Amino acid sequence: DIPHLHEWGLWGFFDQDEPDWSMTGIPTRILRARLEWGTGTDVDAFLDDFYENWYGRAAEPIKTFYEALDHAFAISREHGHEDVILPQIYTDELLAKLGRSIREAEQLAETDVEKLHVEMDALMYEHLQLYVAFQRSQQSCDYDDAIRHADRMIEIRKALHEITPFMGWRAYPVYDAAWRQKEILKIQRRTSGPDGDLLVVMPETARFRTDPHDDGIFARWMNPEWDDSDWRPMKTTAGWQSQGLRDQRGHTYMGHAWYRFDVDIPDTDRPVALYAPAIINEAWLWVNGEYIGHRAYQQPWYRPQPFEVDVTQGIKPGETNQITLRVLCNYENFGANGIYKRMFLYARR
Repeated sequence: DIPHLHEWGLWGFFDQDEPDWSMTGIPTRILRARLEWGTGTDVDAFLDDFYENWYGRAAEPIKTFYEALDHAFAISREHGHEDVILPQIYTDELLAKLGRSIREAEQLAETDVEKLHVEMDALMYEHLQLYVAFQRSQQSCDYDDAIRHADRMIEIRKALHEITPFMGWRAYPVYDAAWRQKEILKIQRRTSGPDGDLLVVMPETARFRTDPHDDGIFARWMNPEWDDSDWRPMKTTAGWQSQGLRDQRGHTYMGHAWYRFDVDIPDTDRPVALYAPAIINEAWLWVNGEYIGHRAYQQPWYRPQPFEVDVTQGIKPGETNQITLRVLCNYENFGANGIYKRMFLYARR
């Protein structure tokens, strides 16, 4: 409809986007703006002109840099929103390729202007590397390491903001590096702080079964003796949509599902709690077949949705324990389905 809007005299419209240009990159941003009022734009010619005039001698490797990013998103089978799917897209192979392009561009840039423009992309690339490392640290429950990455990300955003106020500023109160740092600090209090000490990192992969007719609660799937040998493996570091779970129509599965773990819990005389940083949208917990607690349904748009419950009454310290979670996710929530962040047990102070 954009050509018609232009023809009818509209001079602008509201377009939700990330105002911080460092979050999208300059080529992506200006191309999007150009296409919104000129859908017939020759994209290749437009970008060639931009790269040549903005990066000069460093144009070719920076073009390779952004084309690699575009290609990674184009071929991805992931469909999601923000942090939920990005770890699946930003692979080690992609990051290495991007790094080679940045280093080549830094060597080719000669004028002060070329060097400055390449420096901006180099800082954005470093921020991306740190973001990936930050996510991986969370998924291994190394929150001290995650905080170090977040600290450096904030420093980079400040450096970008000093270059131009179009970059490195907080547009939203959530999801940026400072907000994430604050959230991780809250969790760190439980693993190596005043609230407790990390006891066990839960297995990354669970035994998993969908429950489309909600039979499990009545058939007692939470009982230790229930035979789960035919349940499929499911990672708890990504939503089930990102792992290819579909319903009979080929759509993202929505409904109840069950996760089961066998966990060796060390001897301790302190109260023990399970902490799940993100479960969409509702959860119930059993330990060794004993019902422990429930996390009420939460509106799916707002994330993460933690679940914390004291499991002292149900665990057997010094033994292998069975932990079972029943999850309801009845909303196709951009890849955030079920459990998608690593869980852990901690000893409370």
